[in-house]
Order: sequence, then structure tokens, then C-alpha cells
Amino acid sequence: MILNLKKSFYFGLAAASMFAASGLLTSNASAKSYAKITSNEVMQTAPQNRNVTTNGTNALYTKAGTLRGARIIASKYTLQRYGSSKDSSQYFRAYRVATTNRGAVYYKVVSFNGVYRGWIYGGRTTGTFGGGLNLANTMGNSDLPLQKTGYTLSNPKKYTLWVDPKWSQYKAKKVDMSTYNPGDTFTITDAAVKTREQYLYYKVTDDKNSAIVGWVYPGVSVHRILNRLPKIIVSKSTMLILPVNLSVLIPGLSRKLI
Repeated sequence: MILNLKKSFYFGLAAASMFAASGLLTSNASAKSYAKITSNEVMQTAPQNRNVTTNGTNALYTKAGTLRGARIIASKYTLQRYGSSKDSSQYFRAYRVATTNRGAVYYKVVSFNGVYRGWIYGGRTTGTFGGGLNLANTMGNSDLPLQKTGYTLSNPKKYTLWVDPKWSQYKAKKVDMSTYNPGDTFTITDAAVKTREQYLYYKVTDDKNSAIVGWVYPGVSVHRILNRLPKIIVSKSTMLILPVNLSVLIPGLSRKLI
């Protein structure tokens, strides 16, 4: 009887040891299944070269998605909608880059509208955007108008000047207009179109105050301008070809015909 009890005791002890060892091996295997960060740096490239769109192939996480404890902030579906959006506020800006011991590259990004911020898989090469990200060109080139000089701001409160066109960059800022004098004339020096909305912007400079320079939204899209080409008149005194009623074509600007 005593012998049988001893055998049962030793058998139970051996079984418990086996289960414990099995649990330890499982725990170690589980721990090894998580990646580790080998580098995490602030990106130093020009901000405008770090504008990106999400394509929906990867989700946005609180940390690199293969790290222990990573949680989803935005799903693949949400990021796919942001990537195909016609709203420039739904671009992202990348500002940190991290690499794991498995060679995966993750970027920390923030949406232009500030709604989402987190880490997303970006391929296997630092300095290029892959995986769930694509490089974004938020603005495209456009043609200058025939007449570039003699404009005034027709409604500065509604059509103010921007350092960069609104939503074309993360935290785009308005121009300081504290020294602006109503009635000052402006010269158009550049033209660009927002990639998503196709809104036209003109870069203008105050002829009497070089500190006042920025981008103004004329209040129309390129499509509307192309669909509503202006009539043309010829000034006999200067022989300049001028669009008729520029204030209708460009609500944010009007032209003094002197």
C-alpha cells in the first residue's frame, strides 16, 4: 500500500514537472514571437517630402504592429477611405521612423486633420514609403493668368493669404496680415492646384509691402474655370489682352483697371 502511494506521488510529481516545463517553453515561444525595436529616430528630411497617403493594406497602431501590446488605432478600412478621399485634410505627415529586429520599417504618422496619430508598417527600406503608405503630392502645377498685376484682395476675411495653401501641408498657417493695407495691389507670381479637390490657388505679393506674400484661394476650381472661359477685350492704349470681369472669374481677387 505504501509502495503504491509512493509510486503515485512520484508519478504525479513527474507529470506536474512536465506540464510546468511545457508551459515555460510555450511562454518562451510566445515571447520570441514578438519583434523588438532596434532604432527609433526623428525624420530629418524636408516636411513636404514626408506627406503621405494611406492605402488600406496595413492598419494604424499604438506602436509597431508586431510589438507586444500593440493596439489598433485605425483599421485598414478607415485608412483605405482616407487614402481615396477627396479631402486634403485626410493626408498624413510622417515624422518618426523605426526599424525592428526583423528588418521591418514603421513610420509614426499624424493625419493633417489631427484625428489619427500612430505607427504604420512602411516597408523594409528607411527613407522610402511602402507597405501601408504612399508618397503624396498635395499640390500640382497650374498655368498663370494672362494678367498678373494690379489685383486687390476683394474679401480678405474670407479669402485670406496662406503661407502654404490650406491643408496642403500639415498645420498650414495663415499669413500675418497685421501690416496689410486695404487697397494695396498684388502681383500673381505662381499658380497651383490642390491634387484632391482641384481647387486653384494663386501666390501673390503685395506691391507696396513685400512682407505680405502668400497663397490665396480664388474661390473656384480649375474645372469651373475651364468650363467658364472669360471673354477677351483689347485695350487700345496698351494693347494688353485682358479677361473681362476678373472679379467674377476670381472671387478672391479683383483687378483695378487703371
